[in-house]
Amino acid sequence: MIRVWIALRDPDRRQALIRILRADPMVRLVGSEAEADVVCREAEPVPLSLSVAVADVLTPRELEVLALAGDGLDNRAIGRQLGITRSTVKHHLEAVYAKLGVHGRTEAVREGMRRGMISL
Repeated sequence: MIRVWIALRDPDRRQALIRILRADPMVRLVGSEAEADVVCREAEPVPLSLSVAVADVLTPRELEVLALAGDGLDNRAIGRQLGITRSTVKHHLEAVYAKLGVHGRTEAVREGMRRGMISL
């Protein structure tokens, strides 16, 4: 079980992240930073050298899909926004999981944030 405290100022981003995290049975939202294993904060600027490394890991489309997943969109909504099918979204997410070495949507978003690929 991972205990998460969300320290985001933007209420829309906060709610989107809460929706994602509540869907994962291995995540428990906690009431204070002191209780948390992980604290989700505002994203820091990404150094250029990291941005170049990120481009080598995920395709531009995979980055788009990951960012939209981080915004709390489900596969259908991501597909509508990008003009692709839910099946194609699922394919892109599976590729993201494999490349990032994670097992699900929540872990992918968390790892994407950690690596500076996306910000919430």
